[in-house]
Amino acid sequence: MLERLVDSVQVQAIFFMACLFGCGKGTSGLRFAKVVGENDLIMVERDGGNIPERFRNILRAIGKISNGCTGGHIGGGYVVTAGHCFTSTYSSVLRKDVPCGGYVYLTWGPGNYLTSSCQNIELLEYHRDRDFALMKVYPVPKVSLKSQVADVVERTQKITIFSYAKKTQNLVWSQECDATILRKPTSILGKMTYSCDTVSGSSGAPLIDAVTHRVIGVHNGAGSFFEFWNYGTMYQKIP
Repeated sequence: MLERLVDSVQVQAIFFMACLFGCGKGTSGLRFAKVVGENDLIMVERDGGNIPERFRNILRAIGKISNGCTGGHIGGGYVVTAGHCFTSTYSSVLRKDVPCGGYVYLTWGPGNYLTSSCQNIELLEYHRDRDFALMKVYPVPKVSLKSQVADVVERTQKITIFSYAKKTQNLVWSQECDATILRKPTSILGKMTYSCDTVSGSSGAPLIDAVTHRVIGVHNGAGSFFEFWNYGTMYQKIP
């Protein structure tokens, strides 16, 4: 599970297998966010009082990154987000110990109860098959998210997304939506598509199982291939 990655900071434990069709700055014609059908996004109140109580503690583990993305704290000061948030260059090489690129900071929760700074990018990869980053921050947020790998996730299920709107800087909630894991026998990669609405700034937001409240992936974008859907990276074990 992802906690082992946090303990060892080694890619051998858990890997982020991204959507087959890339979604970052280096790919023309692809978008980072999309409203699917009617706009179901809800701006989260400062105290979280307008969302279901069962989700309120999650809010304190959702960070607004100063580069315009969203991240999720998974424990020990480690934050997962999208790789394209830190690079626009496609490369199949897994990069380790990458500088943050200047002063990058995160504010946590709808009330901005804590500000952390990026210490280092422990792991970074961005190309058509993978799009993820694992960042170390300090001070450590008080709340963390648990995770589960995709091979124990139902094929179709309900998820929810909390992310920061780049334009307004507000935390928004997608409500719950259907997510589908797509598997092809000719591909080792799994992809997750979903009907949750997202906005510019949602890149890197954790995809949260609406029942278990565990993270099952990170949001990447909305591309022309999945014309009517958003899509993201799902957690999988390395074979």
